[in-house]
Amino acid sequence: QLLFGNGRAQDVVSLPRATSSVDASWVTESGLILIALVDLAGSDRGGDPPVVWPSSSHTLELRRYTPSGWTKICVLPFATCALALSTYGQRAGWCVSEPEGSQRTGDFFVVELVPNAQPTPVTQGAGRCGNIMFAPDGSGVVYLANYDAVCTSDGPEMTSTCSTNPA
Repeated sequence: QLLFGNGRAQDVVSLPRATSSVDASWVTESGLILIALVDLAGSDRGGDPPVVWPSSSHTLELRRYTPSGWTKICVLPFATCALALSTYGQRAGWCVSEPEGSQRTGDFFVVELVPNAQPTPVTQGAGRCGNIMFAPDGSGVVYLANYDAVCTSDGPEMTSTCSTNPA
């Protein structure tokens, strides 16, 4: 809700049922932009079954909200975490973190926030994933990951940068 100085409250947006994660940005020209991960097993999908990337039996759907409403972007594995939105709401990033033995391994991905978009991998073998953040202009990302393949909880962590627009 949006709370005004006089104490009046107004609904701004309603999250889809079974939303598990959100990130938001306020853009002067277009207002509120929000992204949400929605558990497809717990929401009302309707329509054709989604194309799942990569294939999995339990999936999440990435959705984008603008003042004109919710848009379905793509379907992601259930192990998706660390959701991030670029400053102007044009891209989203996240980590897919899977258990591997006693360790968690994962990689980061980004996607343009358009319907039926295909996620692009940012890393390969990033190991334990932390967070991902976009540069203010959306041209690159910075992320926290542990690349040590046999890391322990005491393993060294490093911050890396990369471009989301490869040449």
